[in-house]
Amino acid sequence: MHFLILGGNGRTGSLVVELALSRGHAVTALVRNPDNFPLSQQEGLTLVQGSPMTPEDMDKAFKARPIDRKEAQADREQRPPAAAQEPTSNEPHDTASKPILDVFQKPDVVLVTLNAPRQSDNPLSKSIAPPRLMTTSITNALQTMEVHQVPGIVIMQAFGVGSSYNNNNFLMRLILSKTEMSKQFDDHNAVDAAVRAVSPDGSVSWTMLRPAMLAGEGTKAVRVLGDEGEDAGWFPSISRESVARFMVVECAEEGKWGMRTPVICN
Repeated sequence: MHFLILGGNGRTGSLVVELALSRGHAVTALVRNPDNFPLSQQEGLTLVQGSPMTPEDMDKAFKARPIDRKEAQADREQRPPAAAQEPTSNEPHDTASKPILDVFQKPDVVLVTLNAPRQSDNPLSKSIAPPRLMTTSITNALQTMEVHQVPGIVIMQAFGVGSSYNNNNFLMRLILSKTEMSKQFDDHNAVDAAVRAVSPDGSVSWTMLRPAMLAGEGTKAVRVLGDEGEDAGWFPSISRESVARFMVVECAEEGKWGMRTPVICN
């Protein structure tokens, strides 16, 4: 499969990229600074420089075609020497060195792990993200998906977004409504409304994944607490590795959880 990943340079996003590549998928990642991307030399990864908030950059990412280097090399080895070929008016003489640009086609699914940056790792610290980072980015993605006829999107949100809010304990509800985190959750809630409005009939298969508090390390068994976080308990949590695997395997590869908002924890 070919995945387009938005937010691939974040802590969860980089795990999604790494896992997808390890499972043999082609990955295109739209990133602001490709030179700082930790997995930039991985086989099967194509980096596109730009911002998901810019429609032109989003379109550029959808048009990117990852090159399978092994297949491209095999094709070159099977071609006759350049001198023996009859070039056409549109074909250069050195066709033996020309790579295959369409080994993979358009993305099969978009995976979104965007998160609003903050002044520090403290979740209550001030956000330094542009206003409506998530809403603008995902609206751009949905519009570009329609143009390129990409059928699916999986969006990482958080427990507390939308109808899952009331199943948080009272302390978390207070934090989500009265602190700096409220701005990020307002953005997530706007995404929820935008996604549902774009595809009320299921023409685009979406999943809005709502992991509990991100904590711990390693891939562990995942519990799904329904679409609203029923019986979540006091402070459920989940590791980033577990979220990455759920997104790649259950949501993208297996196509589960379409038109759902699963709340997940370990």
